[in-house]
Amino acid sequence: ADENGVFTVNAGSENVEFIISADEGYIIDTVTVDNALRTDVGENANEYTVAFETMESDHTISAAFKEAYTVTTNTEGEGTISISESEENGTGVTENEDGTYTVAEDTSISVTVTPAEGYEISSVAIDGEEVEITDTAVYKGTFTVEKDTEISATFTENEPDTPDPEPSEPSVVLSQTSGQVEVEGTLNITEYITNESKNTFKEFTYESEYTEYATVDENGVVTGVKETDGVDIIVIGKGIDGKPDYTTSTAFNLEVVAKDEPTEPEEPTELSLELVENSGSVRVGREFSLASDEYIKDFDKFTAGFTYSSNDTSIATVDGNGLVKGVNRGSTTINIIANESDDYTLTTSHAAFTLNVTRSSNGEDSSSSSSGGGGGSSSSSGYSVSTSSSDNGSFTVDKDRASSGSTVTITANPDEGYEVGKVTVTDADGNEITVRDKGNVEFVESETTEEVTEPSEETTMPFTDVDENDWFYDAVKYAYENGLMSGTALDTFSPDTNTTRGMIVSILYRLEGSPDVTERAAFTDVESGQYYADAVAWAAANGIVSGYDAFTFGPNDNITREQMASILYRYAQYKGIDTSAAGNLAAFSDNASISAYARTAISWAVGEGLVSGMGDGTLAPQGQATRAQVASILMRFAQM
Repeated sequence: ADENGVFTVNAGSENVEFIISADEGYIIDTVTVDNALRTDVGENANEYTVAFETMESDHTISAAFKEAYTVTTNTEGEGTISISESEENGTGVTENEDGTYTVAEDTSISVTVTPAEGYEISSVAIDGEEVEITDTAVYKGTFTVEKDTEISATFTENEPDTPDPEPSEPSVVLSQTSGQVEVEGTLNITEYITNESKNTFKEFTYESEYTEYATVDENGVVTGVKETDGVDIIVIGKGIDGKPDYTTSTAFNLEVVAKDEPTEPEEPTELSLELVENSGSVRVGREFSLASDEYIKDFDKFTAGFTYSSNDTSIATVDGNGLVKGVNRGSTTINIIANESDDYTLTTSHAAFTLNVTRSSNGEDSSSSSSGGGGGSSSSSGYSVSTSSSDNGSFTVDKDRASSGSTVTITANPDEGYEVGKVTVTDADGNEITVRDKGNVEFVESETTEEVTEPSEETTMPFTDVDENDWFYDAVKYAYENGLMSGTALDTFSPDTNTTRGMIVSILYRLEGSPDVTERAAFTDVESGQYYADAVAWAAANGIVSGYDAFTFGPNDNITREQMASILYRYAQYKGIDTSAAGNLAAFSDNASISAYARTAISWAVGEGLVSGMGDGTLAPQGQATRAQVASILMRFAQM
């Protein structure tokens, strides 16, 4: 053959063959010999032979080729995929020995997916893209092949048909399954058979398990014979529609108790009015109730109640229910008189409670301009306290003079859009004095000058789960801005998550400024290196926590409300804060569940307004303290 594809064959040569071969990825489309189309090329042929018995003249052989693609099928589960030429078009779908199909370009093929018996089609995908299935029993689709293609299908086993359950047979149902009767007393068991059972069964009969304890007649009337903790009365239902012989039964457990013999009326009990404590204190503007067993011994036995009065209503008032309110600083006596009753005789009916009214939590003292209370007027002795002005905010001090060792409270009031940045206190020599930030600011020193620096712009919290409309928003904002609490994630505070004992102690430790710790705590469950290790060591060393015992603290235990109150109470004592306030625990229906060790602390926390009820009349002392509740308590504590 020359460069133009012309073959030279000797004339007369016999059995001459010309072989036409398609390149890889192609198949023979048509073959013509001397302008005559050969029809025996076959579908998807890669090779074709043109033969001449004898070469007697020139011949022209031409061939046309087209692209061919491989279609691969893949099944998972029980089922098959079959491929055939579409009725609309297609002249070439050949199944190869390896299970693949060779398809000529632009050939339209039909795909049929069939699950095995007991299975259904789960998915069908062409080149990884799932197609819509309208019938899980069979899938048929048609598409044109334009490249190498993979067709896959998955199958799942059909759920077996579940036979309908047999209808349950009726039973005798009682409205209650136990009761009590006295010896020689009676009880009608038929009153406890439900109307549904009475409408279902044709008749009822009754039997006693032990007739020496109780008997029952044909009408279901039970009579107690002898005391017992329990004897079964058998109720038997007989006959239902369609089953006249059907029988079933149930048991009613009966307690037989001694006959209640009439007793002679008891002589009236003698009661003596005595107080648990003869004195106490309350802040100006605060309230507490004397009407409880915290103040009056055997309070509940005095069923006729009490009459209350104050010797000096300019110092404190008391209403008819024993609710005492501090009015001005000073001391007065609250008189308590037990009312007479036919149920008891009074050997002592009067008691006097000495009340000391102290300065209010915000430093106000309404007695300073009145003559009714002592200790409220300012003193001309001591050192002067002077102030300087500040932009974007104002502040006040509760004294213009202070003696050595006394406390001065500064109340800062930033303008809208600002918060307190820094409070500077200096002595007469210009030396800066350390202050304690308690929401307000306290300092103890000699002659001083205070200055409120320019408040910073308002901080925005990053927490997406704390909304401005949430009841705990201000508390979380306060705890976050003051470094007491951070989020559980960058944008999450988790207000409803419970707080652990280790967390609470760590917060107080930060509130105290994270002082250096030289010794480890003795608790074996507080490992060195844990985030709460230094905090627990500091708190234990200062008597703020004591643990469950000498070696167990439980840092990862969820803290209860009464445990938190106790820790705050001891922390307040450590800080030298007045802990004499007392709340009315009797106002809470679950006050008996308060542990003995925590009663004083809980009373103080209620009296200070740190802890309040749950909205349903309970205090929930054993309940868990959530992060939102802890933030609220900490804010109120810091602002005391």
